[in-house]
Amino acid sequence: MVSAPPGIVPPAGVAAVTADGLRVRAGRPGTPEHDEVVYTLNAGDVVLVGTNPSGSGSVFGYVSPEESPDGRGWYEIHVGGNGLMSWIDGGVSGWISEGEDGLEYLEVMPPTCSAGDDLERVLYRVGSVPDEDEALTAWDRLACFGGRELALQGVWEYLCYEGPMTAFTFSPSHIAVPFDCLGIVPDDIDEDGHSRRAGALPLRMADELLVNAPQRGDLITVRGHFDDPLATTCTASAPDQFDGVMPDTEFLVLYCREQFVVEEITVTGHRDLAPPWWEQPFDE
Repeated sequence: MVSAPPGIVPPAGVAAVTADGLRVRAGRPGTPEHDEVVYTLNAGDVVLVGTNPSGSGSVFGYVSPEESPDGRGWYEIHVGGNGLMSWIDGGVSGWISEGEDGLEYLEVMPPTCSAGDDLERVLYRVGSVPDEDEALTAWDRLACFGGRELALQGVWEYLCYEGPMTAFTFSPSHIAVPFDCLGIVPDDIDEDGHSRRAGALPLRMADELLVNAPQRGDLITVRGHFDDPLATTCTASAPDQFDGVMPDTEFLVLYCREQFVVEEITVTGHRDLAPPWWEQPFDE
């Protein structure tokens, strides 16, 4: 099992608060919104840290002490709603301090690992932390599966409709760009073409695989791994006139290590899917 490195909470990882009265601020340090307190956490509360490196305002979900105006590190977090990773039913998002001397306000929670390596076990948490129907976090996947090869079967799906919108240039782009628009969902499609299961596993692949990429709805077998060797080389750069907060290198590398990188993809069938949600009529 991969252990969390000292000194930083993994992106898209679950952490427990270790101090009472920890204030959640609306914006990252250095912005006017940072003065607004939107929630207060206490010891034992569980939060989800920085789900991807774009963060809010197209900056990373972590601001290091070196980049922070007050000399303290800050994490972008989410908490609440019906589930820890729920964004639409009452959850709270904001920024919290990591503490004066490292991580005294947060403690990385151990991952919940499951037996087996089929797609459903990669997608869905087994156990009760925080909920047995909750998807694994990206840190769970990395910590549990490391860099070993996995063979997963499911349906090729588009997960978003917008391309990259960021001030940064990422390298290697097929791993580091913080947008997960291609993925695989469980092969459990109803007669109307809708998936019966929530969740998806984003797939990262080099350009040579994208040239002959499957069609949406194709039943596929993918072979790949987390913790790709190239992840340790992930970098981000910005234009000369950029005056914002640069991504923290260690946070970026951890994010890249959490991505599932495809080595081989095989089409074995097809499923007729309903149009993606952004092409469906909107009922006012």
